[in-house]
Amino acid sequence: MRVTIADVAREAGVSKTTVSRVINTKGEVDRSTAARVREVIAQLGYVPSSGAVGLARGSSRT
Repeated sequence: MRVTIADVAREAGVSKTTVSRVINTKGEVDRSTAARVREVIAQLGYVPSSGAVGLARGSSRT
C-alpha cells in the first residue's frame, strides 16, 4: 500500500497542510515540526505520486 500525505500527517501529529508545506518548502513551519515531519517521511518511506506532481505542475506528459 502506498504511503500518503495523510499517513505522514497522522503519524507526525500534524495537518496534511503542514506536511505539504514541509515537502514543498512553502509557507512557514516551525523547525522542530518540520524536522519531525521529515523524520516520519523517512520512516514511512513516503514518495510523492508522479501523477499528482504532474497535475500540480500542469504537465502530465501524456
